[in-house]
Amino acid sequence: MTDAAGAVADAGAEAYPRIVAALIRVTGDWTLAEDCAQEALAAALERWPRTGVPDNPGGWLMTAARNRAVDVLRRASVERRKLRDLALLTDPAPAPPEGDVVDDRLRLIFTCCHPALALEGRVALTLRTVAGVPTADIARAFLVTESTMTRRLTLDQQDRDRWDRPAIAEGVALLARAGDGPYALQARIAAAHATAPTAAATDWPAIAGCYDALARLQPTPVIGLNRAVAHGYAYGPAAGLALLAEARAGGALDGYPPAVAAEAELTARLGDPVRAAALFRAAADAVRSEPERRALLRRAADLSP
Repeated sequence: MTDAAGAVADAGAEAYPRIVAALIRVTGDWTLAEDCAQEALAAALERWPRTGVPDNPGGWLMTAARNRAVDVLRRASVERRKLRDLALLTDPAPAPPEGDVVDDRLRLIFTCCHPALALEGRVALTLRTVAGVPTADIARAFLVTESTMTRRLTLDQQDRDRWDRPAIAEGVALLARAGDGPYALQARIAAAHATAPTAAATDWPAIAGCYDALARLQPTPVIGLNRAVAHGYAYGPAAGLALLAEARAGGALDGYPPAVAAEAELTARLGDPVRAAALFRAAADAVRSEPERRALLRRAADLSP
């Protein structure tokens, strides 16, 4: 390891949790914070061997991550308030006040350990975000694949505390007076997702029951596909694949990317990563959206040996 690479590793080990915590506090976007912190480390690996290690490596990384976040948010045309707040993050000159660092890290620790998350999710999030443990190492500790742990971390990072709870409560109250028609059933499905404290706590059996009723009223192929996915989460991938085969029997879903992707996910959960990866690649070939294509190809790569 070169001196510059060693300096990046040392600075990253110290600064990464601080940078992620600060960016999460300002932007409220966990994925953006981690991406920008990682891109700052990549930039340091590329530049420091040529320009030398800066006097304040941690401050350099903070500024690089902040600037990357500013670029992303500006392109996305998000609130100007966030851009102003990001500008207040530390410049490379002095290191940030220790009190600010502690406050940001404490906020991050409390977020990771939120009681609404399952215990496993709290531990995994803390290891990944606060301690900087690689996802692959966390996955080995929990005896799951790296792709499975990545999905768990992504789901647990969603901040449901920011959802409009009064509006959700109003909607649920109105739903209690609704009948059993197609729109009411679709609203009950949405309510089950909205009222779950975490993704892992979603009441999938209730959602599957709503889709059963909806399929009786509107036996369309797409509703059959959604029903299959719900049953896959509620009762296991084999149950979901059986219903998916029924939904595809008439041929209406042939080549339909969501159906191929659903089969891929259920197949992966059933324990056949090779076939699942091939299905994800097939789904990627069929979509028109470039972001969707990249996401499906990443999922295929996660499952490939």
